[in-house]
Amino acid sequence: MSYDKLYRSGADVFGGSPEDILVAHWDKIPPGSPVLDIGAGQGRNCIFLAGKNYHVHALDTCREAVNALKNSFRRMNFPGEAYLRSFENWDRPAGYSAVLLFGLIPDMGWEEIHALSAKARSLLREGGLLFVTAFTTGDDSFPGFRDSCRLIGKNSFLNKDGGVRTYLEPGELPLLFPGLRSLTHIEAVGPRHSHAGGAPERHFFAKAVMKK
Repeated sequence: MSYDKLYRSGADVFGGSPEDILVAHWDKIPPGSPVLDIGAGQGRNCIFLAGKNYHVHALDTCREAVNALKNSFRRMNFPGEAYLRSFENWDRPAGYSAVLLFGLIPDMGWEEIHALSAKARSLLREGGLLFVTAFTTGDDSFPGFRDSCRLIGKNSFLNKDGGVRTYLEPGELPLLFPGLRSLTHIEAVGPRHSHAGGAPERHFFAKAVMKK
């Protein structure tokens, strides 16, 4: 998927509101502390936190997203910085009060998922919070990927365009982050929606907030 092309197609590709699990639990992050948003996209989550005076570092590998985020932080005079960087190449020292991992796991193979988990846990300060979402095998799209794409790992598939889609088993999400304690873990069907005028879809999410 070309995210640069997708983000140029219209505003709020993944919606304009922050993740509900972040809205419900943001106040558990110490006021004014540093937060890292990995795969920030158009910034619906990190802008929400920056607006509450958290100092946000936003990472994304999509130039279009990073440029838009820089403009948003500047225009709103929010305490945030956006970087064209992958999580593997992020070399700032540990010490974040929260790390956001929204929408990343479904697009990763297992090796990358485990690398992301290790990196996120290493960047959290003691007592820091991890916010994370994934899709489960209950997702509407799972049978289509299972039946038409190449299996490359447990519930992980490669499509003809080279894209990866990975689904978690029910209850699996907290197990991917050993050493963290789960504060809340939700698995439920989300609302029907579409992205940039695409076909309507519905996801079966796993969402969690975990503490180091």
